[in-house]
Amino acid sequence: MGCDIHMHVEKHNGTAWVHVPKNDPDHYDWSEWDLPRNYNLFGILANVRNGWGFAGCDTGDRFKPISEPRGLPDDISTGLNRINMGLDRRDDKSAWLGDHSFSWLLLSEVLAYDFEQVTKRRGWVSLEQYRAFKATGEPPTSWSGGASGSLVENMTPEQADLVTDDMRGVHKRMIYVHIEWPQRYRDCVSDEFFAMIEELKKLGDPDKVRLVFGFDS
Repeated sequence: MGCDIHMHVEKHNGTAWVHVPKNDPDHYDWSEWDLPRNYNLFGILANVRNGWGFAGCDTGDRFKPISEPRGLPDDISTGLNRINMGLDRRDDKSAWLGDHSFSWLLLSEVLAYDFEQVTKRRGWVSLEQYRAFKATGEPPTSWSGGASGSLVENMTPEQADLVTDDMRGVHKRMIYVHIEWPQRYRDCVSDEFFAMIEELKKLGDPDKVRLVFGFDS
C-alpha cells in the first residue's frame, strides 16, 4: 500500500501558533500544502519509508532523518487542531493530517539540514540503461524496485557485461540489471518541497514557522 504526506504550516504570532493554510482553490484539500509522494523526503523528515519502497523493495541506503516522529505539538494551533479532530470543512472539501507518524519541524531545522550529503541509491534498470550508466556514470532517470516475468532475466553488472546483442536476440530475453549509484539528498527530493520551503521563508523568523504533518497508508 502506498503512503502519502499531509503537510500543514503554522506561524507563531508572539502569543500562540496560528494555522497558515495554503488556500489553493485548485487543490482538493484547501488548507494543505500539497506535496507529491516521495519516500526519500518522508525518510528525511521523519524516518518514514526510509530506504524501502512499495512491498518493501530495497531502494538504497537509509537517509539520516531530521527527527524521528515527534507526534503533534502540545501547543498546536486551534485551526490545525480542528482539522486533526475532523471539524474543519469548506465547501465539502475535507482537511486531514493523516493517520500515523505525526510530527513537526521548525523551519529553522529544515534550513539547517545538510541536503548536500550523499547517499547510495539502488534499483533495477534495463540492459540499455545499464550500458548508458556504465558509459557515462550519470544516474538513471528511471528504475524499478524489481522486475519479473517469463521473459525477464535479472543479472548482476558482472553478468550483464558478458551479454552480447546476439545472445540476447536468440533467447528473446528482457534483461534487467541491479545497480547502485551515489546521489545527493537534494536530488532525491521533489522540487515541490524546496519550492514550498522558499515560500515559507517569506513568513519571517524560521524559529517561529513550523511544519506539522502526518502520513496515511
